[in-house]
Amino acid sequence: MPEVPNETKSIWVHIKLDGEGFASDSEFNLRYTLEDELMESGIGDYEGAGSGGGWMDFSFGVDDIVAAETALTWAISRLQHYNVPPNNYHLNVFQGFDEICYDLPPFVEGDCLTFQFEDNDYGALIILQVGRGIIKPSAQDGLSVYPSETQILVGVINYKEVYPPQTLVFENREWLIAKNQPRQGQPYLIWLKCYGDVEFKRIGFVTLNEDDQMSCQFMYWWENLLSNVLKELINENIQSETPSKKILEPLFPVGSGLLFTFDDGDYGAIIVLDFSTGIRPTHDKVLLGVLDYKEAIPPTQADFNQRNWLKSTQGWRTGQPFLMWAISKPKFTNVQQVTIVEIRDDDPKTCQFGLMWDDIPDFFLQQSRSS
Repeated sequence: MPEVPNETKSIWVHIKLDGEGFASDSEFNLRYTLEDELMESGIGDYEGAGSGGGWMDFSFGVDDIVAAETALTWAISRLQHYNVPPNNYHLNVFQGFDEICYDLPPFVEGDCLTFQFEDNDYGALIILQVGRGIIKPSAQDGLSVYPSETQILVGVINYKEVYPPQTLVFENREWLIAKNQPRQGQPYLIWLKCYGDVEFKRIGFVTLNEDDQMSCQFMYWWENLLSNVLKELINENIQSETPSKKILEPLFPVGSGLLFTFDDGDYGAIIVLDFSTGIRPTHDKVLLGVLDYKEAIPPTQADFNQRNWLKSTQGWRTGQPFLMWAISKPKFTNVQQVTIVEIRDDDPKTCQFGLMWDDIPDFFLQQSRSS
């Protein structure tokens, strides 16, 4: 979706579970306690929670970067209070955005749409419901309906080819089957909101059948559809080699010496220390170490070899090298590879903190202001 960054931040607290599935009663009780303490503290505004895949999480929003540092210190202190080991938690900070939603095309139920992945292959989906809202669990009545004329339920076809889908593809209803919990084995249906930049073309129409599945409790933005469908297609082992690498390989290889730019035109410096292929919350993320470098000229090979790490000035990790697991891709911050350096045995590698690439300059300045 088109979006404009704002001052707000979203803090996600991930806690590792004893098992590989959902949380136990005692683990849920810990999360409930933390959520209650969050709301009582006034640290931030509660956003939501989840559980699965060996982790549970909850999230809350804060007003700005200063409030984010306070919130991180609060979260760490509460986790330590309840004896959660450092290796069993992870904190991500996400940039807040204001959504820009375009006018929704006049799609109707039964419309057959196609779209293109990044490698220009075509995908296919069918419009199943228009403007009837999304069903979510409710503590009061079991189910609640949140109606919206701009929400559309789609069913994704198991299709990825170099040519557009023909009518028979839609008539056959060979749905993409979800491989991940909690909807494993079900047709890949999703409620979509906020029509964005990705183009979806109407290429036909089919009459919906009585046995077409219409039940779905999941929703995200139109623009997110492509990446999520691509991940499911990879799980089906029908994805071509090139797009697969786009997800499974890091943006920059380990050992990359990178520069980034501040708003005033000065340069900063980062080293890519590691790449995670493990399960969430660090899956497909790169571990970055930020150097204590802010100059009008770009960093050189010598600056990267010197390893003058930026040291954190915040209470929850004072004196430690400023490391983070990079989330998403840089959209607004100019990041370029300068060189490749050898990763040393004594380079720092321990980190329970995730940050969006574009937040690195502001967090750097926050550390500098605090020193």
